[in-house]
Amino acid sequence: MTRLAAVSLLSAAAIGLEILLMRMFSIEQWHHFAYLIISIALLGYGASGTFLCFARKRLLARFPAAFAALAGLFGITAPASFALAARVPLNTLEIVWDGTQQLYLLAVYGLLATPFFFAASAIGLTLARGQVFRVYMCDLVGAGLGAFAIIAALFVLTPAHALLAIGALGFLAAALGSWDRSLRRPVTAVLVLAALVLPAVWPLGWAVPHPSPYKELSLALRIPGTQVIAELWQALDMEAGGEIAENLNRLYGFMMMHLTMVDAENSAQAARDVIRLLEPLRRSWHELAEGEGAKGQSKSGSDNPRSLQISLSA
Repeated sequence: MTRLAAVSLLSAAAIGLEILLMRMFSIEQWHHFAYLIISIALLGYGASGTFLCFARKRLLARFPAAFAALAGLFGITAPASFALAARVPLNTLEIVWDGTQQLYLLAVYGLLATPFFFAASAIGLTLARGQVFRVYMCDLVGAGLGAFAIIAALFVLTPAHALLAIGALGFLAAALGSWDRSLRRPVTAVLVLAALVLPAVWPLGWAVPHPSPYKELSLALRIPGTQVIAELWQALDMEAGGEIAENLNRLYGFMMMHLTMVDAENSAQAARDVIRLLEPLRRSWHELAEGEGAKGQSKSGSDNPRSLQISLSA
């Protein structure tokens, strides 16, 4: 029973990782490159089949230990492969003519396919042991639940925390798979401890997706002043802010566009336009801070008519 539960848990973690990487890859590169994750996952699963053709007999002879090792390797490589792949200087804009970028793409494929290789090897080894119908059913049930769970989890967790949670699930699957008389109970305890410790000790910065430095947004944020606008833009609460938030959203977009013109066209007029729009905002925020304090800042801003009157035509 624990073996089937381990398969379901590992399958849920693997499909969750695939969906999560699609989201994270669309942040780091462009959204159309996110679909590469499907072929990356298939590469890992296909490679595991070749691996099991040669190592199946030896691994089946030590099944509990082999399953625990493979699932545990999935748990550690899920966040590790993403951290390493994020450090590959891949510029997808140059893949067509730059052979070095093609090698970088191959490196990203190899790194991100690694956790899928380990998960598929553990599940395939379980299928080779027998009870194919039950194992396959648990695999499908786990994948379905995992797909639903990762989508729901992203409403409450950041992508980085979700990635570490998937790694922890890998160790929990390894702990369930190691629950066998042929293995000592301390092995299971160590794997459970690893599942609990991983999210706490893993550097969160290694799991945070960062846009590629070659994307337009990254290039725009290098322009002086754009970081300030970006921080203000990200702080908007579109649901609670109502019409004011909508106006500010359009205003910040207009400013960002003009700041890129300052850099691209060396346009002094574009810079003056942004300054003229920011100055009333600066005065409004200072008045709120001095006149109402922290309590006044939490209100909707209806007693600040000047902020309501700012428009793109200013």
